[in-house]
Amino acid sequence: IGGIIRMIYNNIMYWLYLACAEHAVDSAITSSEVGHELSDFARMSLDLRGHRPSLEEIQMFMESPDLENFIDEFLLDEQFSEQMGWIWNASIHTALWADQYSRFGDWEEDTWRAVGWEPMASLQLIIDEERSFLDWVTADKQPLHPKTASLWGLSYEGIDWGWSDMDGERPHAGVLSSRTLWLRYNADTTNRNRMRANVVADVFLCSSFLDRSGSFEFEALASALNNVEKAIQTESGCIGCHSGLDSLGSFFGGFTERSTDLSLRSFVSYSAFQAQWHAQRLAPAYYGIPGSDLSDLGRYIARDPRYTMCAVQRIGESLFGTEPSRQTKRNAHKDFLESNYRIRPLVRSLVLDPSYIDAKPHLLSPVELYGTLQEVFGYAVPEDIKWSHKHHVLLGFGNDNDILLNSNSFSVSHHLITEWIAKEISRELVLDLQRESSERVVLRIAEEQDEQTAREQIHYWWVSLLSQWVEVDSPEVDRIMELFQATGGFQAPESSWPLVLEAIMRHPKAMMK
Repeated sequence: IGGIIRMIYNNIMYWLYLACAEHAVDSAITSSEVGHELSDFARMSLDLRGHRPSLEEIQMFMESPDLENFIDEFLLDEQFSEQMGWIWNASIHTALWADQYSRFGDWEEDTWRAVGWEPMASLQLIIDEERSFLDWVTADKQPLHPKTASLWGLSYEGIDWGWSDMDGERPHAGVLSSRTLWLRYNADTTNRNRMRANVVADVFLCSSFLDRSGSFEFEALASALNNVEKAIQTESGCIGCHSGLDSLGSFFGGFTERSTDLSLRSFVSYSAFQAQWHAQRLAPAYYGIPGSDLSDLGRYIARDPRYTMCAVQRIGESLFGTEPSRQTKRNAHKDFLESNYRIRPLVRSLVLDPSYIDAKPHLLSPVELYGTLQEVFGYAVPEDIKWSHKHHVLLGFGNDNDILLNSNSFSVSHHLITEWIAKEISRELVLDLQRESSERVVLRIAEEQDEQTAREQIHYWWVSLLSQWVEVDSPEVDRIMELFQATGGFQAPESSWPLVLEAIMRHPKAMMK
């Protein structure tokens, strides 16, 4: 019997793969006649809110298939600013890193999450308050959370992220004064904060010194390289980068060095005296413009057109799955400028650009997968999908530590993840069978033991998890219904419903947008 059930299950899965391709062609034909496609609507919801649209929202969209009818509502969604934070984490790489940092012992889960999210928390607050993006590097306050306040030894009465005055001698330079950012990217004396300088150039200006190319030939003599510090001042092959990199690094002298033996609170402190001491060796400068401390650096970055253009590029790459065209970036930057550099108008401009709907399908991020599942199944969804660096890697994404690039390929690990997710959710599903209908978490529709309610449950999962419209009596639902009945149906719901859920979860569209 088990072999027969597995054979039926495999046949259903094979049919699902074929149906996915066929439906994609059919939808492209029909939706072009009425406006935007449902897949565009689903992608906009994932991009802006971190989860797929609900069944009700999909029905509303089908009545009026125009993204502009929904974009403002999505931009105002409470999840929007967090979604933007995850976009920037793809270049900052601190959110998951904190779980892998052990210099000061292992932190509790809530603590390392708060530590890792600190740089993005300031961006979230700026977006939620409709402030200028320029404030991210110039703000005179720092973001605090109860967990980080306790860790850093600071007074804070809030229950979630909020603003707090800069403590001690910490400069007023927004995220540039972050504890987490420079704990993640710490340096030693021999590095002279060059790594920190390059992080600023890369993350905030999209202009990494490591990406520079030139036509020169490096002809320094081996003897000249015996003294590296002298070589970078005298050898032409070195001066091109180091003339800007080293003076930029001089802004960070107030932060501790990696080899310093201090407690955590002292290690993440800022010393104005140390900053001045380091500046005596080489005066801080921003690409040739003299400065004194991080506050100057923040103001220089805010005035640099590369900073706001970098925001357009980073957000655009996330939304489009690739770098937007030059014209698209110009148009979006114009709207960005006219809004006093607020993030919502920038994103609106990018999403309504005609090339947005032409973007190729790409993988859901772990955060988007978690958000979608949570909307459908609530607390039954394991948080590891969103916060575990190991699960991020299995889903083809980086771990914010030693794996920084993402894959856009569907692989065997996705099958392992979907099987695991289905089994985890099924634990709650089996418990639902013993609960009153009003208390159910996973089986919210199939209250009665009849074919119609079973079809409605299958239909709800299909549309909600795949953003692919089908009717309750469609061939797609027929096939899944066959699987449900062949594996026991209402006589063995504890085995049939989990298999139905896993079958839908394994549909290729469940992982794509």
